[in-house]
Amino acid sequence: MRNLSHILLILLIVPLSCHKTVAPRADTTDILFVNTSLNQPQIDVYANGVLQYPQLTFPDSTGYLSIDAPINRLTLANGADTLISSPAAFNPGARYSIFLWDTSATALHLSAVSDSFPTPHAGYALLRFLNFSPSVESVDLYSVTSGQDLFTGRYFDQTDAFAASFVSFPAGVYNLELRSPGTIISIATLDGLTLVAGKAYTLFARGRVGVVGDRTLGIGVIQHN
Repeated sequence: MRNLSHILLILLIVPLSCHKTVAPRADTTDILFVNTSLNQPQIDVYANGVLQYPQLTFPDSTGYLSIDAPINRLTLANGADTLISSPAAFNPGARYSIFLWDTSATALHLSAVSDSFPTPHAGYALLRFLNFSPSVESVDLYSVTSGQDLFTGRYFDQTDAFAASFVSFPAGVYNLELRSPGTIISIATLDGLTLVAGKAYTLFARGRVGVVGDRTLGIGVIQHN
């Protein structure tokens, strides 16, 4: 098998709230994988050498996979080609989202964030915004519906505790834009997104400016619960 990239995946866990959804079993870890790669048409996901999800395509996600703990190694492959084989350290009884991304055809990368959901007020949903489009070094997420920025200056592959935190917004239907930072210039749109009260969502910039088809710059949506 052809090894293209090796990275060490170590996570710093930052609690977001003492009020959380029901955790996975103490002997498992729940991981949701998202394919934001511009160059890999499909990715096979392995943990500890066992296939967990075959042929994950762009820009889809797996939903949470309950994987026996401890997870010592993650391997991502495209058929017979190994893209990444990485030592890993995850907390048992926890949830994570892992974004698969690249900036070239020869190197796939992983970025992991902890998924811990504070309890929103009645009538509110939880939202966070991440940037996995290599075309935009920094980007704002603007709500046309409410006439305000929801998130500003989100850098490419920014996965620190600040970016990974969920924020409460009123439930409802939103029309959204990606905007160049600090401007009114719209570079991508998403209309008719419904945020359901009590649910948690990750929105993420994906794709590339100037690309035709499904990999054009856009906004991806993950509902976590």
